[in-house]
Amino acid sequence: MEAFLSGGNLILALLGFAFVIFIHELGHFVFAKWAGVRVEVFSIGFGPIVWSRTIGETRYALSLLPLGGYVRMLGHEDLPAQPGEEEHHPQSFQSKHPGWKAAILFGGVLFNFISSWLILVALAFYGMPHFPAIVGEVATTIPTTVDGEHRDVPSPALALGVQRGDQVVSLNGERVRDFEDMLFATLSAGTNPISLEVIRDGERLRLPADADAQVRPIYSVAEGKVALGLGIMRSRRVARSIDFGSPSALASGWLLTAIDGEELGDISGQEADSLLLPHAGREVDLQFQRGREEQSLRLRYAGPQMDIAGMFGLPVSIQQVVEGSPADVAGLRPGDMLLAMDGEPLAGVTDLRARVARSQGKPVSLTIWRSQGSGWQEITAEMAPSWDPVNQQFLIGIHMGGMSSGRLPAVLPPALGGLPSPLAEAGIAGNSILLDSHFNQSQHRLDLRVLPPESESTLIPLSEEAWRALDRFRTVALVSKLAGFRDTPARSRSLLGARITATGPGGSGHPRPGHITVEARAGSGDLRERAVDLSDLPSACNRRILEIPPGAYIVSTTRYNETGQRCIEIIVPPDSQRPQSMRLEAAPIGTLIAFGIEERPYELESITEAFTLANHKSMQMIGKTLSLIPRFFMPGEEGGISAERSLHGPIGIFSELQARLQHLGFPSFLRLVALIGLNLFLINLLPIPITDGGQLVILGIEVGIRRPIPPLILNIINTIGFLLIVSLMLFVIGLDVARQIFGY
Repeated sequence: MEAFLSGGNLILALLGFAFVIFIHELGHFVFAKWAGVRVEVFSIGFGPIVWSRTIGETRYALSLLPLGGYVRMLGHEDLPAQPGEEEHHPQSFQSKHPGWKAAILFGGVLFNFISSWLILVALAFYGMPHFPAIVGEVATTIPTTVDGEHRDVPSPALALGVQRGDQVVSLNGERVRDFEDMLFATLSAGTNPISLEVIRDGERLRLPADADAQVRPIYSVAEGKVALGLGIMRSRRVARSIDFGSPSALASGWLLTAIDGEELGDISGQEADSLLLPHAGREVDLQFQRGREEQSLRLRYAGPQMDIAGMFGLPVSIQQVVEGSPADVAGLRPGDMLLAMDGEPLAGVTDLRARVARSQGKPVSLTIWRSQGSGWQEITAEMAPSWDPVNQQFLIGIHMGGMSSGRLPAVLPPALGGLPSPLAEAGIAGNSILLDSHFNQSQHRLDLRVLPPESESTLIPLSEEAWRALDRFRTVALVSKLAGFRDTPARSRSLLGARITATGPGGSGHPRPGHITVEARAGSGDLRERAVDLSDLPSACNRRILEIPPGAYIVSTTRYNETGQRCIEIIVPPDSQRPQSMRLEAAPIGTLIAFGIEERPYELESITEAFTLANHKSMQMIGKTLSLIPRFFMPGEEGGISAERSLHGPIGIFSELQARLQHLGFPSFLRLVALIGLNLFLINLLPIPITDGGQLVILGIEVGIRRPIPPLILNIINTIGFLLIVSLMLFVIGLDVARQIFGY
């Protein structure tokens, strides 16, 4: 049944794409027939012809790939040659009055606009699918670039004072009906100050509360455009569930209605996550609505997302401490490992979050394993989790993750729910050295390499300038990856687990000064030898690294010595000692449940609002998109938009059509078809030669100068336009292909 539905969605997606093309070509066809122009071919699609028939003077054809189409008229070519007798034929395009020529050229985009507008009007009466402008979550930070370096900075949403559950009703005085309106308004604002009006608990508020405060959107490298850090409200409908251990009957599409017998009411997916979180690692009774039926399940809840630490029994490592938070006040630091809370061993990130949620703000005691010079020290920190009114949860103020390299603690933590640690079951002893780890997300396996606990380590301190250079990474354009180019990760991360095979400025060492040669794990998981350029480091730091003896392993880049300097930690094992490679299976921790986003029908305030809404969405797609085109040529720091993150070709559009059908339903699919038609209206009216807009401009010039443009000049202009369009198509198709390959 699932395969049948998937095949049906595929066919409908193809038909949706073909419909937009058909309507466009139909517009040219109808006006050409009306003007008395002979239409020789009406074709939809590219590739092998699967059907054709000649009716009257026109051959109608359908090709295999419905990704384009054309109407061929007598006397009209995109790339004309020398004028011939067809110009004087009474049914020739060239013989018609300029007014008729303009009507024929404009007919395609006109039909696109009318059909899209009618679809939007019909959807408005039915209930326009939209994402309400209700804040589901507020990001604390946004990844951006500062002075050419990637950094996480506080989000504008935090500075504005937005809270989860706020309904945004206007941005900079412009009415906001849904998240799409908010996105367009944010992009239009660029990096200029913004203000919001929200409804919170029935009260209308202006944000920021301080009228003199200036909050500006920040360019997000993850999204490729300016952002505020606001997330869409999720529903309680299951988007994905993964079973670790015994399979459950849970399936996507089920709607969560009760937890342990308590009805949930009309709450968001984020609120459902908060209510489920205290049950992480435990069995819980859940009630779901499955179509018209109710379904009860008892399962072990494994959290809302994959937690590698909880799946494999890895220690939890602190990556960042929020300034002024309970963790900061208690003295926690990046690099600390969290072993236990209130004397009970911690079993991963999800377990820690669940215990903080269960604490309800009461003081907790954390047992920490901290680097102390060349050794480690176990300490205890007391703190009381604070209530976060923004996302409505208790927090201690840390960003954390599973340990990926370094020395393991003396006692290995259990897996989520207190299950035996897969590390311990594999024979890995406490205090062993974890060189590196590679998680296979599809198979839920962890490949790792370890050295025995008796291996001794040495710390090599480096300056802050050296660490800034080592922490810097470089990304390449998405299309460039098709040519074999790859992102360059930060050397401080790519060197983890690497074995140094050669150092030194030539001669007995590496042939290039300032370089080292290492054997390290590649992205595929294989060990490969490569050179690492360290010549940009301060000379003293460069020299310290070059003095590391060949055969040493780099096991950490986040250790600190007694004076607080950040260090590289190396281990030089005996010649006979080699790392042990292992592959671990995830512990049977239960069922992961992730809720998805869900569109809701827009409720009209009056019958006339259906037309207002259709007009608004049409003008938004055309007018605002047109005004944003210059942003593609501006840097992100000035409010620019990344083309590789935002543009989609036919493959991407088709994939989105199929995804809408599969996850959001037929009305959402129709809405996207309408927006694609409006997008085609805009693109075809751009004054680029060989597009309808470009040909209208040429026609206007000919009318103005009262004579045809010489064929040679016209050929040159159209050839340039043709090359521009082909280049753009190759670029966006390249983006589509790269996204499929690299998972963007």
